[in-house]
Amino acid sequence: MKLSSVEVSLDILTKEHRKKITGDLGRYNAVADILEKTTEQKKAFLERCRGLFFQNLHDEQLRKDVRLGNITLDIAWLVVICFSDENNNKEPGFPLYEFTKVSVANNTDNFKLSSIAGMFSTYMHDYDRSNIEHAGNDQQDKYSLSLDMWKILFEPHQINDGLPLFDNLPVFVFPRSLSTNSETTVYMNKLGFQEKNYTINGEEIRCFYEDGNNPLENPLLKSAILSTGLVLVEITRSDLYKGSKYIGEFNRQNFSKEVKLQQERTVLKWLHSNKILEVNSINSHLLATDYLLTSTKV
Repeated sequence: MKLSSVEVSLDILTKEHRKKITGDLGRYNAVADILEKTTEQKKAFLERCRGLFFQNLHDEQLRKDVRLGNITLDIAWLVVICFSDENNNKEPGFPLYEFTKVSVANNTDNFKLSSIAGMFSTYMHDYDRSNIEHAGNDQQDKYSLSLDMWKILFEPHQINDGLPLFDNLPVFVFPRSLSTNSETTVYMNKLGFQEKNYTINGEEIRCFYEDGNNPLENPLLKSAILSTGLVLVEITRSDLYKGSKYIGEFNRQNFSKEVKLQQERTVLKWLHSNKILEVNSINSHLLATDYLLTSTKV
């Protein structure tokens, strides 16, 4: 089996382009929703992200550089796909994870800062949430599959010759919590993330980051990550946040209970067909499989 990552700027990503990469397995999530919107709405989304990025830079020189075009923000869709070598890459792979990635380029000094800045609703995330919702009192192993899958992406491992797909864990942005005992916090802690609340544009959002490696300490990445994250939660959680009327809300009719059930069946079918659920830990399966790790940027 083979793991691969593909990155496409949202400025050029289309519904057809995404489908070419994921086939009919592309999930309906926030990026799919944005691509279903009109050209004007997608443009409004990107403009709001970049507008907030500028507004939340507190260094006047940085703001000047943005105004002059010396500093630019790119927002990309990043997908991790898995497929068998037997098809010779003729068929789209299985899209395990989908992320946003922000890149801030300084065109004058010729350097660029990048960070994986969030995760869209994904097959593995939904698999986890389903386990959480249906778990009984004994919940000890409900995260074991995700933890092992996670290590393949971000940690040196025998199967990737010590070279994971990504160097650092992402920063995840979540809506503010209405609960004092959030299952999301427990889940993210299991995956190795620390939690901290941030305020941007007068709104509070939750961020989860790797302990000792927080890109939010850099003012450029902080503004890029928080701005993009806020606009995404404005779209998906209009019950909590008031966003731009020019972008529109998340179309929940396209994410019905039937769609959710079908997507849950899809990931279970894939996990079973690859014999991943037949062992207590995914590690023994992966160690016996020829995995290649590649990365492609479009």
